[in-house]
Formats: sequence, C-alpha cells, structure tokens
Amino acid sequence: METSDPNDPEYLPKRELKDVLREEHEKAIKKMDKFWSIWHTHYLAGLRERQEKAEKNGSSVAPCVGRVVLIEEEMTPRSSWRMGRIEKLYKGEGGVRTARLKVTGTDKLWKRALNQLYPLEIEGEELGMTNCVGSLTWVQIFGP
Repeated sequence: METSDPNDPEYLPKRELKDVLREEHEKAIKKMDKFWSIWHTHYLAGLRERQEKAEKNGSSVAPCVGRVVLIEEEMTPRSSWRMGRIEKLYKGEGGVRTARLKVTGTDKLWKRALNQLYPLEIEGEELGMTNCVGSLTWVQIFGP
C-alpha cells in the first residue's frame, strides 16, 4: 500500500515524468557510447589490421574504384561518420595514397587519404569494382 506521508519509512516520492525520461535517456546514451567504443576499437581496427596483414602477405584488399568505405571524420560525432564509394584513385610517390569518394546520400565528392578510409566487407565484381591497384584475383590468392 502506497503512503503519501513523507515521514513514513516506506514513503517513495513520485518522480516526475521528465526526470524519469532524462534518466532513461542518459542510460541509453551510455549504452550507445559503450557500443561505439567496442565497435570502433575492435571491428574497425580489426578491418584495418586485416588489410595491413594482407598487404604484408601480398594478398591485399586493395583500394578499388567502387569499394564501399566508412569515412573517418575526427571532429564528427562517432555515429555520424559517412559511408562512401571510391570513384577515383590518385597515385603519388609510393603508390596510391588518396581517393575521391562519392558520399552516400549526397551528390558531393570528397577527396580523402586512404588512412581515413575503412573498407567494409563488401566486395566483388557484382558491385562494379574496377581498377583495384595492386590486388590479386581470388584465384591467384586462394587457388582454383
């Protein structure tokens, strides 16, 4: 039985809806931040490490025109990084270092360094990828 007497030891004051909603919102933000931290630390770093390891072994997941990438933006909130598709690769000293990207959801083209791009695990000729710089074919890597 609820009591409305503040002096009663079992008295629980009614909480206002705005306070309850604020607390739930803060909990949701903390969970989202934790998820982002784990995802960013493990998944994205894992993609990059796997690519670097493959490059050392000669079976690189090379930047290709048509490859879908996640674009790192240092000063942008974690949940707002954009996806894009590589439109053109620019060669410099030591190979390809920069790509022109078609940003998803816009008509904008961005030019970004390859170290700011995280290739997603989407690939294949069916996606229209061409001009894969220094890459090997599936058969060359894994055999027939």
